[in-house]
Amino acid sequence: MKQTIKIFLLGAIAALSMTSCDDPVYPNIDNGEGFGTGSLKTASLSVSVLNSEEVLESRAGVDVSNFTVKIINEAGETVNTWLYSKMPEIVTLNVGKYTLEVYNEECKDADWDSPYYYATKEFTIAKNDVSTIGEVVCKLANVKVSVKYSDALKAALGDDVNVNVVVGNQFSLDYKYGEERAGFFRYIEGSSTLVATFSGTVEGYYISDYKVISDVAPGQHRIITFSLKSTPDTPDESGSIGNTGLSLDFSVDKVDLTLDNPVTEDPVDPDDMLELGEQALSFTNVAGSKTVTITSTGDWTATSNASWCTVAPASGAKGTTTVTVNVTENESMESGRSAVVTFRMGDVETELTVTQAPKPDETAPTITSETLDLSSVNNYTESLVAKVLINAPNGIANLNVVINSETLTPAELESVELCDRFDLVDPQYPSNSPYNGNPDYAGVLNTKLSALGFPTQSNVAGQTSLEFDITGFLPMLKALGSGQSNFVLEVVDTKRQIVSAAIRINIPE
Repeated sequence: MKQTIKIFLLGAIAALSMTSCDDPVYPNIDNGEGFGTGSLKTASLSVSVLNSEEVLESRAGVDVSNFTVKIINEAGETVNTWLYSKMPEIVTLNVGKYTLEVYNEECKDADWDSPYYYATKEFTIAKNDVSTIGEVVCKLANVKVSVKYSDALKAALGDDVNVNVVVGNQFSLDYKYGEERAGFFRYIEGSSTLVATFSGTVEGYYISDYKVISDVAPGQHRIITFSLKSTPDTPDESGSIGNTGLSLDFSVDKVDLTLDNPVTEDPVDPDDMLELGEQALSFTNVAGSKTVTITSTGDWTATSNASWCTVAPASGAKGTTTVTVNVTENESMESGRSAVVTFRMGDVETELTVTQAPKPDETAPTITSETLDLSSVNNYTESLVAKVLINAPNGIANLNVVINSETLTPAELESVELCDRFDLVDPQYPSNSPYNGNPDYAGVLNTKLSALGFPTQSNVAGQTSLEFDITGFLPMLKALGSGQSNFVLEVVDTKRQIVSAAIRINIPE
């Protein structure tokens, strides 16, 4: 299989022709008071961790003894570093301005159960004076992502199911069947996109689908829940999922772990139950309605904190009830909006998050195709033209591509010096690639993508209209054998407006 890719790629190319912490640094800084020294009373430093999602035994319930405390001078040099538990009580420093950083460990690109807590605080050392710090509160500074399934879908899953999560178009983890751990991803300023791609067998049929989340931020816990939308029927002879009747619903719950949400210590009767079928609903900007089920062991009420979002009925009795959530039209083009519907049963309550998109901007980018069905899977034929038209009146800032394929796997792509995710405006190997940072491979990815017919760099950046054509890529997919391949496109324009679509190609057996 690797040889097939190499032959194809070669043919296409031919056709196109730590700073050390042991020794303190004392710079000569003059802040107007002349040269000299002062002291920092490090014994005044109190480190705690804020995590609104967990009940901590105390504010410092997370063990901070092994947190790193670093002092950086105004020139950006590290003056000294200690473990919090081993700091001296007082430190002599040159006169000047400093920054204190506190963190639990070095932030990882993507890993399981690896929260990165971080805090920073500025202070000044005056000549012959003693400065104090006070409390420094560390907050989650990477992105937490959990993947869950509804009970009905969980019962139908095959053991080949995988959810690939990519944050910032760089850092990824595979949530394989049975994975219950949370993934933590490094956040890069300006890269606020998360792509979750589901692939695998459901009720004996292969399904591949994806969800793009465009407002990811550090300190968030994104809970992605998959559920089964409908019951399968008989597939056609090609095995296309388009006729199986199977499809997935995605819901995404957002929890901000940087907020100090006090947790009640009052015990809850274990016999009390108040559960919702969904924890979040999303709407386009137009007025609409969606339903959610509520199961309770007693009488309940429902209230919304926004006038544009209502629920009916607003109360109910023991058992299972279907309620309707209604939203009015959102006429704002500036931003989306959110509401919280709170369901209460005595002292027990649960919340439903409702979000609504803004009115589409006429200048927002679009992705269309005259030859492909972008809402479904396209079966390969020799005459298939895999081309989309991208319109971005404000100009393209980024064109991110994620390849999720049964046959064109990350390992196969890596074997020919390609990768499964890249930005065509500035093609670079992702951080988990063995070619990342290697000067011998500078520009190689751009050359190989161009050889395969992808537009890159100046042929993409700033363009207001662009054809994205992977028709020349299809013979390689055909040569690799049967299976489905998804090319997820995300267009970001110069106003940071985002649109996404997927080219889904199935190679029949």
